[in-house]
This record gives sequence, C-alpha cells and structure tokens, in this order.
Amino acid sequence: MTPVLNKMKQTLGRMKEQCDPEVFYNQFRYFLSGWKDNPALPHGLIYEGVSDKPFQFSGGSAAQVATVQCLDEFLGIRHDDRPGAFLMRMRDYMLPDHRNFIAAVGKGPSVRNFVSNSDDQELRTAYNTCVSLLRDFRSLHIRIIASYVIIPSKRAKGHQVEGLANVGTGGTGIMSFLKSVRDTTAAALLPDVSGT
Repeated sequence: MTPVLNKMKQTLGRMKEQCDPEVFYNQFRYFLSGWKDNPALPHGLIYEGVSDKPFQFSGGSAAQVATVQCLDEFLGIRHDDRPGAFLMRMRDYMLPDHRNFIAAVGKGPSVRNFVSNSDDQELRTAYNTCVSLLRDFRSLHIRIIASYVIIPSKRAKGHQVEGLANVGTGGTGIMSFLKSVRDTTAAALLPDVSGT
C-alpha cells in the first residue's frame, strides 16, 4: 500500500507542471463550483426545459474520488460531524460500484482494530506508515489549495470567482474542512506496542 500512497502524493505534486494556479482559479475553477452551497447561486440552477425549480448539485471535489475514501475505510479513519457528513454526501456523486465497494470495505473486518489488538510492532509500524502517508497526501492537498485557490483569490478582487475564495468546489469551508480531515487522519496513528 505504501508504494501506491507515495505515487499518489508524487502525482499530485506534479500539478503545476500542466496547470497554472492563476489559470485554474480565474478561468477553470468557476465551472467546477456546482450549484449547491455556492454563494453565487444560492438557490441552485434552473435547467430550462427540464424544471421550473432550481436544482442543487455539488461541484467537482476531490472527496468524490473513491480511492481516498476507500483508504479511509480500510484504515479505519472515521471523520465525524460535518466533514464526515460531507464525505458521505460526496459518495452520491461516485459510480455506484465504487460507492458500494467503499461501503463493503467499511463493513468488512477492521484493519485498525486488528492492528491495535496485536502485539506485533512491525505490523503497527506498517499501519502507521500508511496513515502517515495519507496524512502527508492530505497536507500536500492543503498546500495545493493554498496555491490554487487562497493565493489567487487575494488577487481576484472584483472577479466573478471572488465569492468562492473560501468555499471548496464541493461547497465546504475549504481550509477548515481540509485541515479537519487531515487532522483526523493524523489522530488515527496508533501508539507503539510499548505504549509510546
């Protein structure tokens, strides 16, 4: 699992090679925003010829990627309150087979419980390495959001995307959500078998 987590982090770290932060924020991000929890479209979006009532759909979000949510389930990382509810809502946007697989992993035997009940320090170290790599991936995601959203938003005063500066494309308070998810991941680290 560690090679996969390292590759995910390496790939995410290459974002700037093909996507300029200013172009992303000022030209592309607006179209990912969706029309649920979007201050620019507080009542949603009317699809003319479909309905007279507005629809509300979340925009594209990394939380809709099955891989990371599957890793959370596999490692027994539980996000509570609003972050947990948001992550569950994002599963509605996944392919049904992906959503069902994540649910099956979550209902399966708990890797976290197995490891925490074991006296095998090597097993615990391997588990903690996976959790640490997932935490590091999430920390990198926060840094990318700072580069691609927070910093460009400070230069976009008066631009159409200005109201989206602190809102993730899925509709969350962007930095508070990401930091909460990262911190919950870090809190999943298990103490050494010796209790340290």
